[in-house]
Amino acid sequence: MDDDREEILQFTDDESLSEIDDIGGALDKENEREILMSPSSKIEHLSMKLSLIFHTTGLLIVFPAYVDSIPNNANAYSVLIWNTFLSFCAILLIAILLGYTCDKYKHVMLRKLPLPFVKMMVITISYFLGGMMVTYALDRNRVICHLQDPIKGIMLLFSLIYYFFFCKKMMGKQRIFATAIIIVGLFISVDYGLCDEFRCRGAERRHLTTWSKKTLSIWACVYVGGFAILAGFFTILERFLIKDNERDNPVVNIPSTFLSTVSESISFPMPAQNSNSNILQNVKKMCPYHLVLWLHGFGLIYLLNMFWVDLLPTVGKSTNIAVFENHTLNGIWCHFQFGKHAHSCNNLAYFSWAFLYFYVMFVHGIFKFLLLSQSAVYTVATMCGALPIVGIFWSIFQLSHVNGKSILIFAPEFSGELICSIIGLPIIFSGLVIFCRMKFREYRPRLIHDYIFHSA
Repeated sequence: MDDDREEILQFTDDESLSEIDDIGGALDKENEREILMSPSSKIEHLSMKLSLIFHTTGLLIVFPAYVDSIPNNANAYSVLIWNTFLSFCAILLIAILLGYTCDKYKHVMLRKLPLPFVKMMVITISYFLGGMMVTYALDRNRVICHLQDPIKGIMLLFSLIYYFFFCKKMMGKQRIFATAIIIVGLFISVDYGLCDEFRCRGAERRHLTTWSKKTLSIWACVYVGGFAILAGFFTILERFLIKDNERDNPVVNIPSTFLSTVSESISFPMPAQNSNSNILQNVKKMCPYHLVLWLHGFGLIYLLNMFWVDLLPTVGKSTNIAVFENHTLNGIWCHFQFGKHAHSCNNLAYFSWAFLYFYVMFVHGIFKFLLLSQSAVYTVATMCGALPIVGIFWSIFQLSHVNGKSILIFAPEFSGELICSIIGLPIIFSGLVIFCRMKFREYRPRLIHDYIFHSA
C-alpha cells in the first residue's frame, strides 16, 4: 500500500491526469459528490469573478465623480458615515430576505459574530482606516488627477509583498508567472495616464492643481498608504477566514508541481473517517452577507468615533464642532437633492445612489470571491482587472464640469490611454485565466487524497 501511495503522489504530467480520472471513478459516490460540490465549482467561481470585475469597474468610475461632487458646504466625512449607514441597512435587509427565502441561508445566525470580537475589530479598523485615507486624499483633488487611477494598481504589489513576508507557504511557479503577467499588464494599461498630466478622466485640463507640491506629495503618500492598508486587510481577512480553519484539521503534504496556490498551502486536509466536514465545507458555511453586515456595524461605530479627523487642520474643512455639524448635515441632505435642487449640491445625489449599488455588490463580491479562491493575491488581482476597462471607459466618456457641476459626457476619442488600455487588457486577463486553470486543477489532487485515505 505504501508503494501505491508513493506512485500516485508522484503523478504530475498530462498522462498521469488521465490515470487520476480512472482513480476518481473508483471513489465512493458520497465522497466524490462532496468534493465536486466544493465552493470552487467552475460556474460559481467564474460568475463571481466576472461579477467582481464588473462591480469594481463601476465603483472605480463612480467613486471619483462622487467625491468630486462634494459641495463646498459639505465634507468627506458625511460621505463616509452616510454610505456606511446605508450599506449596513441594505445588507441587513438583504440578509433577512435571504434567510426567509433561501434554505442555505436559514442556518445563519445574524445576531452572532461571524468571527471573534478581536478579529472583527482588526479587520474593521484596517478596512475603514484605509478607506478614510483614500477618501480624504481624493477630497478636493489633493492627489493629482491623472495619478489617481494608476496608483490603485499598487494594491496588487502590496498584496504580493505581504504574501512573501507573512506567508510561509511555497508559491507555485505558474502562479508567480500569472501574477507577473498581471503586473506587466497593469503597468502597460496605466503607463500613458501616468505620463499625460494634462488629461484626466477623458477631459483635457489647462490647470493642474492649486495645491502646493509639498501638499500634493504628502497626500500622495497618504493615498498610497491607504491602499497598502487595504491590501493588508485582504491578507488579514484571508488568514482569519481560511488559515485558522487549517489549525483544527490534520493535513497531509502532497508534493506536486501544480498543487501550491498563491495563498494556500500545498497541504490538503485529511478528512476523518466518520466525518463529512473539511476545511472547504467550513469555509462554505461562512455567509458573506453575515460578515459584511457586522463589518459595517462595527465600521459605523468606528467612524462615529473618528469624527475628530475632519477637525484636523489641512485634513477636513471644519474648523470647529459647529461648522463640522453643519457640513455633515448638508452633505447628508445633498444625497436627497434631485432635479432643480441638485444643482446646489453639484449633482451629488445622482452619483451617490449609483455608488451605493456598486459598493454593496462590490463588498459582497470581495468576501465571496475570497472564500471561493482562498487567496488574497488572487482576489486583488481580479479587482485590478477592472483598471484597463476603466481606462477604455474614460476614452469613450469624460467627466466634465459644467457651471461647476460634475457631469458625464459621451465624447469618444482615440487617445493614447485607449491604446494602452486595449493592449494591457488581454495581458491582464491572460494572467487571470492562468489563475483560473490552476484553481480548477486543484480538484484532481483532492480526488487523489480522498482515494488514498479512504481506501487505506
